[in-house]
Amino acid sequence: METSAQIQELISRSEKVKSLLADIQQNADELLAGLKLLHETVPASTTVVFGQQNPIWSKDFMGTGGGTIGRYGCLMCCLASILANAGYDTDPRRLNNWLNKNGGYQPGSANLASFSSIEFFNVVKLIRPVLFTTGPVPFDKISATIRAGGYATIMVDFNGQPHTKESDVAMHWVRWLDDKANIMDPWLGQVMPLSPRYGKDANSAIWRVALYNKM
Repeated sequence: METSAQIQELISRSEKVKSLLADIQQNADELLAGLKLLHETVPASTTVVFGQQNPIWSKDFMGTGGGTIGRYGCLMCCLASILANAGYDTDPRRLNNWLNKNGGYQPGSANLASFSSIEFFNVVKLIRPVLFTTGPVPFDKISATIRAGGYATIMVDFNGQPHTKESDVAMHWVRWLDDKANIMDPWLGQVMPLSPRYGKDANSAIWRVALYNKM
C-alpha cells in the first residue's frame, strides 16, 4: 500500500509531466506558425535566371539570320527560364537547338522565338492572344496569371526611353515576376526591379505581354 509521501511524489511527477507536455505543445505551435509564415513569404520556386552573355551559349546562332544568343536571345532566354521554372529540364543552348531544328522561330523573323513553340513540352500553355499594350497595361491579367502559378514575359525598350509608338522601341524581353515589378533580365543575367533601368514605371515601360498558364 502506497504511503502519503509516495502519493505526493507521484502527484509531483505528474505535474512535471504536464508542464513538459505543455512546453512541447507551445514549441510545436511556434514551429507550425513559423512554417506557415515561411510558406506565405517565400515563393514556391525560385526564379531560374538565364543570362544571354553566359559564355556557354552566348555565341550560339539563332534561327536563320546569323544572330547570336548573346545579342538577340532575350526572348528565348525568358522562355527557357519559364520552362525550367515549370519543371522542364532545359537551358538556352538546348532550347535554341530545339527551336532551330523544329521551326521554332517566328516566320519572317530571323531570331524571335515563337511564343507558342514551348507548348510542345507540355508544361505551359500560352494564353492567347499575346497582348499589345496600345492602352493601359493589363496588370490585373498579369497579376492573376502569376498568382495562379503561371508566368509572364514582357517587352520593354532596351534603352529605357519613352516612346509614343511601338515601331520606335528597341525591343527587349524580360520576365515579369511579381506585383512589385521585379523582373528576370536575361541581358544582365539577374533578378532586379523593372524601373528605373527600363523606364520610369511599369505602366510606361511595358509594350507587349505574353502570359502562360502552368499545365
